Amino acid sequence: MATVCRVLSARGPVSPASREKVLKAAEILRYRPNSVARALATGSTRLLGPIVPDITNPFFPHVARGVEDAARQANYTVILGNSDDDAEQELHYVRTFAAYPVDGLILITSSADAAQLRQAIGDRPVVLIDRVIPGFEPWAVRTDNEEGARLVLRHLIDLGHRAILYLGGPGNISSAQERLAGIRAEAAAATLAGRGPIRVTETEGSFSFESGFQRTIMALDADVPFTAVAAANDTLALGAIQALYTRGLRVPEAVSVTGYDDITLARLVSPPLTTVTQPAYQAGVIAAEQLLARLESSDTHECSGPVVLKPRLVVRGSTAPARM
Repeated sequence: MATVCRVLSARGPVSPASREKVLKAAEILRYRPNSVARALATGSTRLLGPIVPDITNPFFPHVARGVEDAARQANYTVILGNSDDDAEQELHYVRTFAAYPVDGLILITSSADAAQLRQAIGDRPVVLIDRVIPGFEPWAVRTDNEEGARLVLRHLIDLGHRAILYLGGPGNISSAQERLAGIRAEAAAATLAGRGPIRVTETEGSFSFESGFQRTIMALDADVPFTAVAAANDTLALGAIQALYTRGLRVPEAVSVTGYDDITLARLVSPPLTTVTQPAYQAGVIAAEQLLARLESSDTHECSGPVVLKPRLVVRGSTAPARM
C-alpha cells in the first residue's frame, strides 16, 4: 500500500520497475483517486484558490497563470474565482473555497470591509497580490505603486506637461490609493523644485475602459485644461485614447497619455502606450511559492515579510513634448 501511495501521489522514492507495475495496474483497473478520501486521510486537498477581481482585465490572467504554473510544479491544482470587483461576490468565493476546502487562498481583493473578509478567511493560509488589506500586510506580493506613479508623472513633467488629468482607480483599493499618493508626491516635489506649478485634476472611478472613456469625455465637456492624461491602469488609458479620438484630438500630438500595468495590448495599439510595467506573472509565481512554503511549514503563521517588486517606466509613442 505504501508503494502504491507513493506512486499515485508522485511523492517519495519508488524504483522504476515498481512504478511501472503500479501504473499498469491502475490503468487496467481504471483507477481514479478519490479526492475526498485522500483529503480525509492526509488533511490536504492539494487545491489552491486564487481569486481575481476581473478576469477580462488583461493584467490578471498573467497573475493567474503564474500561480497555476507554480502550483503545477508542486503537484497542486488551482480553482479560480472571479469576483467581478464585487465585495459580496468575493466573500462568496472565500467562504466557498474555505468550505470546499482548498488548502490556501491567493487573493487580489476588491473588498472594502477588511474585518468581514478577515472573518471569512479565518485561519486559512492566504497570500495577497497587488492589493493589501489591514492585518495581512506581511503576506503580500505587490509592486511599489507609489514609485511607479511618480515615474509616470516625472516623465510627463520632463516633457513640459504642467496640466494633467489623472484617471484614478477606486478609492477603497490600496493600489489605487498608493498610485494617487505617488502622483501627488511627485507633483509637490516638482513644484518645490521650481518646475511648477503642476496642476493635476484628479478623478476617481473603476479600472475599466468605460470609466476611462467617460471621465475623459466629462473633463473635455467641462473644459478642464490638460495636455496629458495619466491613467491608473492601461484599460483606463485605452478608454481615454478612444475618448480623445472621438473628439478629434490626436495622441500624442494634441494630448499625451500614459497607463500602468503594461498589458499586452499596450504594445499593440497605435500609438503604443507609454506605461509602467509590473511583473504580473512573476507576482503570481512568488505568491504561490510563498503560500506553498507556508503549507509545507509546521508554522503557517511564519512569514519573512511582504515582497515589494520594482516598477519600470516603458516609454512608447503615446507621449510627446507638451504643445505650447
